[in-house]
Amino acid sequence: MTGNNTHIERQGEKENIMDTLIIPDTTTNTETSTDLEDMYVVIVHNDPINLMHDVKNLFMLILEVDDMKASQLMLEIHNNGHTAVFTGSYDECNEKAVRLQKATLTVTVEEA
Repeated sequence: MTGNNTHIERQGEKENIMDTLIIPDTTTNTETSTDLEDMYVVIVHNDPINLMHDVKNLFMLILEVDDMKASQLMLEIHNNGHTAVFTGSYDECNEKAVRLQKATLTVTVEEA
């Protein structure tokens, strides 16, 4: 069985059988549905203008990711035509998007 459930076993009084009561995990997640509704993503689209290594360097500078993550994002964009590069509040995403657009990347901000 998957999930974080608590199993409580008790012995039956007459038939000497074991009953199992499964109590679902009710701990709250740190992200509630309202948090997710307030989240946005920055999507970078492939273009024929920017060189792959320049895009990677921009990701390292603006998104503050390491070389490996920047390369991964750049290749996803190159292979798939676009990818989400950053998730955050609207203001955080807008700030990242403006900086990426000023560097001539094609960028959109969408609700998560």
